[in-house]
Amino acid sequence: EEGWFETRARLLIDSGDLVRAEAMARGARSAGLTALAVRLDDAIAASRRRQLGLDAIERARQLLAAGREREGQAELRRAAELDPTNGRARLMLADRLRLTGDFAGAESAIARGRESPDPEIRAEAAGVAGMLELVRQRPLAAAEHFREAERLSPRLAQNYVLEARACIAAGDQAAARDAVSRGLVALPGDPTLLALRAELGGKGR
Repeated sequence: EEGWFETRARLLIDSGDLVRAEAMARGARSAGLTALAVRLDDAIAASRRRQLGLDAIERARQLLAAGREREGQAELRRAAELDPTNGRARLMLADRLRLTGDFAGAESAIARGRESPDPEIRAEAAGVAGMLELVRQRPLAAAEHFREAERLSPRLAQNYVLEARACIAAGDQAAARDAVSRGLVALPGDPTLLALRAELGGKGR
């Protein structure tokens, strides 16, 4: 009986049908399955927080697109508070703070993004950290962050391009060509990387 309640409730939670999931949790409690009911209540609450966080991110996008920066950032903060597991909300906030010159705030948001168990989110955090270093005119430090992003997300051409651009800004053409070469090993034939290699004077593949 417990297995039936849990399986059914989890399916409802995964599909976003929280009203019916709550009814299943109440049914489990009525059947004397108190521990299961508590677990289901927790899972339902977490799902509701995730959805509220996603809704806040969508509102933030609309506000930012309309040029309402402060309100957009407030919605991103709200999204992160509603669902602390949503690393993307923190990274979106970090990028907006970087663009508006709040470097300390951006660093704090990036640090939280680095704690995510998702390697893609950690890769994005490294990329935003690199962009922040570029704004600070520290291209070598930026290149290190972009290399970290490559290790975490090796099939994203942007990471190699950004590393190469950072190396160019630092005056290290050889390191820039190396970044492009590594990118083409991971992404053979990528047009953006091939164009950058041609710009740097390398031979096309």
